[in-house]
Order: sequence, then structure tokens, then C-alpha cells
Amino acid sequence: VVANLGATQSGYNFTIPYDSYIKNMGKTYTLSYTVQAQDTSVDPVTYTAEIEIPEYKEVTETKTYSVSSEYSYEVPSGYSSALGYRFGSVIADDSSPFEGRFGGLDIVGSSTLDSSSPVWYESSFAASGIQFVVNVGGTNYGVGLDESGVAEKFYAFDYDSRTVTECSDDEKPNIKLTVNPKFVYEDTVPYLALTFELTNNSGSGVMLGGAIDTLVGTVEEATNSDNDSVSVVATNNGFTMKGSAYNFAVVLKNAYGVDDVDNIWYGPYEGGKFINNVFDSSATSGLSSGDDSAATFSWNLGYDTSCEKTIRFTMKEVE
Repeated sequence: VVANLGATQSGYNFTIPYDSYIKNMGKTYTLSYTVQAQDTSVDPVTYTAEIEIPEYKEVTETKTYSVSSEYSYEVPSGYSSALGYRFGSVIADDSSPFEGRFGGLDIVGSSTLDSSSPVWYESSFAASGIQFVVNVGGTNYGVGLDESGVAEKFYAFDYDSRTVTECSDDEKPNIKLTVNPKFVYEDTVPYLALTFELTNNSGSGVMLGGAIDTLVGTVEEATNSDNDSVSVVATNNGFTMKGSAYNFAVVLKNAYGVDDVDNIWYGPYEGGKFINNVFDSSATSGLSSGDDSAATFSWNLGYDTSCEKTIRFTMKEVE
């Protein structure tokens, strides 16, 4: 283990470096050690233990699952624990000036898919999902994705003046954006990887981000105020939304297959005002008990004509 994986040993504990962990995904190593009694006439005994490094595996076989009478989601086939997604989710809060606008990606999860009646958990208020925002040359645009994840609509908006206008073809920013979901598993841990492909023909600097009206609760309880006040906790690779039965984690940096974001913020929803923090690197994160919570993330892409960025979502049942 020390020689092959570069592990360090402290007592009976071995620590494998992260880059070695990634390099050796899917492999199994056998650790053996021999015990010799003080009485050398007694034959030594050798013990072995296997160290299995989980494989990071993409799942391409999917199916459409009707989670509720209202919405259906794409989910991986053949797993008892999985995330699901659907495109086109809109802002659902009636206190927001953008109610019914944009068109993002709604994410749900379940660890009971081998049951005859699986329980699905929602990760955003009223299934509003992640809403994607671009800033092109200093102007903010909400992005409306079609059912394939391609940006087909853009909305110029300003929260402070509470205005939002769908852009005509002539008013649309000269960029192209596609969001490509992919199901992956690390052993039995489910992930939904989202890869953003952006082409910038505007000649201006571009920023790309996401905004979530955070919630963790069953699909049937997706408008419950207690669930909407879910705790959001910073982690070394993003943030976690902590519910009473399930946690959703958003992996935004320091992780395999993820492109580090430039800004992460979480805090109070404030009637949708939180969307102002998507690109604000000076915004301070923090929540008080009972706050209606929200979170944002973004990249500063500069003037690059094309780029590709990936993040991951995962979920875990609270033990």
C-alpha cells in the first residue's frame, strides 16, 4: 500500500493521497501483515485485508420516471439509490418578480427505488430547480433551457427594479449554452454531473452561474416552509443542504471531474433578492435559524470563446 499507492502510515492507519486515489479507482489492493509470537517455535500467522478503491462509473442506461402526477424525471436504470432530473423548471415563488420565468434544471433523489412505492426528495422550493444566469458585458440574463438542455430563451432582468423581459432574437446575447447531465456512481454513491458547454461570440466578458431556492423535503412537501428553511453548510468542496431525512450536496471544487467555481454563496432567500449574489464575490455567506435559505455559484469565464465546466450533485440518507 505504501509502495504502490504512496500511502502514509500512522499506527494502524494508512492515508492514501487524493491523486493516487483517483489514479487507482476501480482497483483492489491486498494488505498483508505477519504476526510472530515471542516464542519463535510457534509458526507465524499472516493476515490479509483488501482495500477496494471505488470505481467512478458512468451510467448510460436511463428511464423516464413519473415522480408525481405533475412531473417526470430522467433516472438511471437498475439502481436502488439515484438522482433524477428534468429540464424547464421555473421560478415558483410568488414573492419573486421572476415568478414563472427562466427555465432551469430540477433535481430529485431517492434511496428506495427497489421499493414498490419509492419516496422521492426534492432539492429546491416547489421544484423550481437550479436557475442558470449569464452575465454578458455587464448585463444579467436568466436562461431558459429547452427539454434537451439547450438555451433557447434569455431574460434580461434586474432584481432591484423588479423588471424582467424576454429577449427578442435581436436582443439575445451572442452566446450558446448547453447543459449536459450525466449519471455517475462512485461505488454505490449516486452523482448527477452537469457539464456546461458555452460558446461566446459576443466579444464581451462572460460569467456563468446558478441559483437555487434551497429546500430538502419529499416531493409532496416541496412547498413546506420548514423544508424551505433548510440548513446550508459550507464544505471543502462546495455546500450541503441538510434536511431531516436526506442531505443534498453540491460539489463545486476540489473534486474529481469538477471544475472549481470562482464564487460560492449561501444565505437568506429574501424574496428572490439572493440572485444578486450569483456574481458578487464580496457577498458574505451566512444564515440565521429559521431563514428561508438559498445558494448560488458562478465562474468568471472572461473573454474565452468556448469553455466547458462541470459540477456534481449527490445525496445521502441521514443516518
